[in-house]
Amino acid sequence: MIVVALVLTFVRPDAAVASTPPLLSLTPLQTAASELLETLRMSTLNGPNTSSTIRAQTWALSTSLAEDGSIEYSEIEPQWSETTFAADGSVRFTLVAAEPFEGQEGKNLPLPGTVLAEETYTSEEWAFPAESGPPADSTEVADYLANFSGNPSLTAGDALREIAGILSNYVLSRAQEAALLGYLQTLPGLALAGETTDRLGRAGIAFRATDREPGEFEDLLIISPESGRIIAAETIYVGPDRAETASPAVISYTAWER
Repeated sequence: MIVVALVLTFVRPDAAVASTPPLLSLTPLQTAASELLETLRMSTLNGPNTSSTIRAQTWALSTSLAEDGSIEYSEIEPQWSETTFAADGSVRFTLVAAEPFEGQEGKNLPLPGTVLAEETYTSEEWAFPAESGPPADSTEVADYLANFSGNPSLTAGDALREIAGILSNYVLSRAQEAALLGYLQTLPGLALAGETTDRLGRAGIAFRATDREPGEFEDLLIISPESGRIIAAETIYVGPDRAETASPAVISYTAWER
């Protein structure tokens, strides 16, 4: 079975970073996280029908190693992806180099528009068939994510990672996405980070988890206040400063065009 690696890239903090995207600006909100998630969940249920195509822009840390194991260079690679699900169950996946973020030198990056991958998978080859997607009942999501990840003890940060992977590989119904938001309401490690504007210029409400590797990473999930849909995910390295970059540093970002 072929697995398409259209998921967030998480790296160890010893990887050198030449430059990273700027941190998102967050405006604090006084609403309780669970209360706001319930409002967003109801918005999701009342939203429009979903598309049969997943479109996303990603920034992920890529590190080149020399033969002796030393780091030659590290770059945040901007990419654009499109995953289209046909009626016969086949899946068309395209990955293209995107524009560097503002201020990024990008001398080791492929030219924007360069096709990095272009594949068509049969329903048997695709690793994420619709029937194996998340449940439409929020009370079943915890068990589903445990089975999906192979980890029975997910932290809130782990859960955000798994949900991001699901969004990149499954077309979700409104009920399925609402169930994910209902599940998020149950996580004690999830906090409301505040209002923000995502990398695609859209209004968003960010939720933060710091329990995946405390003191090393923070995970963000961003939800549209208008549609209640999840629109972006981000991972920030918050460990000690390194010679190559100051902490905190954005090391991965995915924005779904939905």
